[in-house]
Amino acid sequence: MGHKLGSIVLGISLVSGCGGVDEPVALRCGDAVISGTEECDDGTNDGAYGGCNADCSLAPHCGDALVDGLGGPRNLVLNGDFETGNFDPWTVVDPDAVLQQAVIAAPAEVTPALSGLVYKIRPGNQSVDAGLSQSVPTLDGETYSWSVAVGSRELQGVGGISATFQLKLAGTEVGSVTHLDSDAPTQDVLSSEFQAGGASTLVELVFNRNANSFTFNPEWTADNVILTLGTEECDDGINDGSACNSDCKLP
Repeated sequence: MGHKLGSIVLGISLVSGCGGVDEPVALRCGDAVISGTEECDDGTNDGAYGGCNADCSLAPHCGDALVDGLGGPRNLVLNGDFETGNFDPWTVVDPDAVLQQAVIAAPAEVTPALSGLVYKIRPGNQSVDAGLSQSVPTLDGETYSWSVAVGSRELQGVGGISATFQLKLAGTEVGSVTHLDSDAPTQDVLSSEFQAGGASTLVELVFNRNANSFTFNPEWTADNVILTLGTEECDDGINDGSACNSDCKLP
């Protein structure tokens, strides 16, 4: 019988057939067994950093002589840039407590302006925790890089009222922005790292305001929601510590 990642077998395996006689079974890409000309086969083959591509070649990884970072490995968040024009596959959280939400063209008055489409929400009630959520596959104990662009503008009214955006990963706030009703339209890009604690991680875009008010109608936008595995500082393909360490960090 063949073994999983780490062992190479020839192009057939044996299973017990009728009467206890072993019968040959052809191996294939995606069966979690490295066989034939396959470079790797983890059974998932989704192109994630450090894993395998759909054709059983190696996905981006430390040592491939390419610096893989936020723009390199595959974004685990699906439709994180909302360029599909809808929310799929995000789950809308507490839609009844929202005045308005949609995918729209990026507002020009929120600077620095984004291009393309963005997610827009106007929370309708106080402390509603409204927004979007999505569960993504992660590896327990691995460190991921995250990033999100958040815009805010207040449509009318003053009075010291505030509204808050939170990015939560696995139920924990990892980044936030607070917008006062007297603030000018702003655009913030939040980013940092997160260590996964299980086989999946819930990504939540959470929006609130601190008071119910007919004169305070904050509008938030979110775009470029990114969660990736593998932020490399360098990768010369040798990684012997002279110019780049074995973990793809600078010496």
